[in-house]
Amino acid sequence: MGRIQRVRQEADAIREQARFEPITILVWGPGDPGPSAPEKKRKAYEKRLKIKEVLRATFRRASVHFSEDREMLKIAEGIHGTLRKEALQAKLADLILMLDVSRGVDLELDHFVPTYPWFRDKVYVFLPKQFVESPGLVAEVLKYLRSDQVEGFSKEEFRRCDVARVKAVRAAMTWALDSYLRRTK
Repeated sequence: MGRIQRVRQEADAIREQARFEPITILVWGPGDPGPSAPEKKRKAYEKRLKIKEVLRATFRRASVHFSEDREMLKIAEGIHGTLRKEALQAKLADLILMLDVSRGVDLELDHFVPTYPWFRDKVYVFLPKQFVESPGLVAEVLKYLRSDQVEGFSKEEFRRCDVARVKAVRAAMTWALDSYLRRTK
């Protein structure tokens, strides 16, 4: 076996080990609109569910949650205000993935990114491509983040669920790999 092939195998082994990092991931995005909601809203929520499902299957030791999950609500018991509850949940999470396709996520992004420096280090934002490089208020908020933390998607990528299967997995792998490399010798 040649040196390059051995190095590739070692890199693959490290990536595989990183998939078992015990990290906590919050997936923010549109909430459950209910069965009678318009199809567009139901599809957006289904993509968020798919992100959670794919991450749980790919990162077996990760704890993957929505803020509205029972475990996360219990953490925030007794705290007044949704943004304050979500801030506590986000502080405890290692990684926050935001599927920015709803007004609520826009508000979370607009509040958390400029307000909390610690939040900026652990968030990845997925939003329609036209907003990634647009000027104006969106750009004002996104400038706080590194370019690798903001990823646009096309309508076709959204339809195919690349946001879950590719983009969310890549962001989580980045975080898991960094965690693994910091932890090991």
